[in-house]
Amino acid sequence: AVVSTQSTGESTVVSMNCVLVLTLLVAVSTAQEALVNVAVDGVASATSFGWGGVANRAIDNNTNQKYSGKSCYHSQNRGTNKLTVELRDVSFGAEYKVDSVKLYNRVDCCSSRINGAIIYVGQEKCGTITYDASTTVYDVACNGIVGTTVMVELTGDFLQICELQVLVKESDMPELKSLENVAASGYASASSVGWGGLPSRLIDGNVGPYWSSKSCYHSANANNNEVVIQLAGYETGAKYNVE
Repeated sequence: AVVSTQSTGESTVVSMNCVLVLTLLVAVSTAQEALVNVAVDGVASATSFGWGGVANRAIDNNTNQKYSGKSCYHSQNRGTNKLTVELRDVSFGAEYKVDSVKLYNRVDCCSSRINGAIIYVGQEKCGTITYDASTTVYDVACNGIVGTTVMVELTGDFLQICELQVLVKESDMPELKSLENVAASGYASASSVGWGGLPSRLIDGNVGPYWSSKSCYHSANANNNEVVIQLAGYETGAKYNVE
């Protein structure tokens, strides 16, 4: 610290500069690393669902915590219910060091139902949620447990989750091969078509698993059905090494 005050103000300026540098150094050293939500673009499934609360609502990147927002998962019963999320790019070999799991609880009804829900990465337990009336979003530390799936399990009450975020440090994100979907620009045909389920739906880029999304192929009968997809560039004889 500058203790002399006999100059014309220069020492005061030096003292202020020292404080400024110290403040900047502290700010840089305490900055938190960015986290990536690897649940989005994953695949969600559940042992049961009811009241329209399908599993994929839990990872639709919508954190609306009211059921009227049509973005919350809801189990069908009070038995042992499990919601499982296969994390994104797992089919391409990805696995993740999970920093934490963030669960957005329903707020417009029955929030205490979440009490006792257990969160797992793979088969390893991250933690158990203890209901707190003042908390609407629960952040459960997983401390780098490695896995390809995250599961929430609850016994004895309805399981309802309005968003499940699986967070990975940016520096821990796996490096993946650059892959291209050569079916998307191709041509699909089928030996039969029923109920409007055209074969072109197979390669429309929409991975919605429900018939209502109008993106699923359906044959006209139950016998000897075939679907053929001619890949992009087939007209000119293009060939691919399929991963």
